[in-house]
Amino acid sequence: MRYCITLRSRPDGRITGWYDGSEKCWSTDRRRQNLFEKERDAKPVCRELRSRWPRNAPVINIEAEQTEVTPSTIYSGPIERRDIHQIPDRTGIQNRLELEREIEMFETVCSERHADHIHGDFNTRRIVLAPPISTMGEDTHITQWEAFATLGNGRHLMMGDDPRLHKMPAAPTLADFFRHRFVPMVANHLLQSARLASRAGLDEKAVIACLLHDIAMAGLVTADHGYWGAQLIEPYVDGEVSWAVRHHQALRYFPDESVGYSYPDAYIRYFGEDYQPPDYIRQAYEQARRHKWYMTSRLITINDVYAFDPEVVVDIDDFDDLIGRNFRQPKDGLGFDNSPVAHMWRSMIWPHNSL
Repeated sequence: MRYCITLRSRPDGRITGWYDGSEKCWSTDRRRQNLFEKERDAKPVCRELRSRWPRNAPVINIEAEQTEVTPSTIYSGPIERRDIHQIPDRTGIQNRLELEREIEMFETVCSERHADHIHGDFNTRRIVLAPPISTMGEDTHITQWEAFATLGNGRHLMMGDDPRLHKMPAAPTLADFFRHRFVPMVANHLLQSARLASRAGLDEKAVIACLLHDIAMAGLVTADHGYWGAQLIEPYVDGEVSWAVRHHQALRYFPDESVGYSYPDAYIRYFGEDYQPPDYIRQAYEQARRHKWYMTSRLITINDVYAFDPEVVVDIDDFDDLIGRNFRQPKDGLGFDNSPVAHMWRSMIWPHNSL
């Protein structure tokens, strides 16, 4: 297998460019992608690209060679032009203008392809149903099921690999989910949080807990994400770690001045000045406050609120050793080890399976 370096869109994760080895670095033509025989050969180049364009660093990644143009490597709508204009002009204004012109050409081609897809042969389409939990209160909660009446004759529900997503390895690791499934902003937040904890000299249980505390928000759901996240990692980490992840859900709403944790100002912006957590959260906090592992969970909250710097990008590879010592990666891969939570990992591998 050979490898390339891609630049993906922030809004929808689709590829906007490939590293081509030229002075301007990026091309929108897949055929120009610079290929590396080994993944390790691409890592120093990827790090250099991330350092040159820090705002886009979370969406610059090493991937398997792109051998064909699929819906995952073309746009179905307008390109997020913000990414191009945020690139520091370090390769000269001429190269910058050439890249923008190339993006404009790419956008035109992809808009035409999108029009063909929408208005052309509907029989070739695969239908994606949104999870009911995400459509409650919306018209789609009822209307999307009308798609069943249109199925057949080559028009089917999505099952298996979604061509818009990176194909996961046969035995995926935690790092694979960080790279190819987690929301880039949330993944980088987790990595920043773990690095803060490590630099503060905390023990490895606290550091790995920081690395995993919002894992459910990164790949599954936002509501009660501490509980979902704890369940997701429970078979693979020490009990203290999963306990800490579960209870940071409640602790983050309650200050502890003895360790310098105040109610986050951001929560006032997020939820309003009058927001009060529900009773089950308050009860969970009171129980956690008396528990022997309270401080491990509290350390998550301390290293949580300061880990949102958009200018700082941390690589999951920096935590290889930590993960090796503190996360029991199953030999058959996450999702295929017959654990009680394997289905949760598979749901992130194939998030658009209809059944």
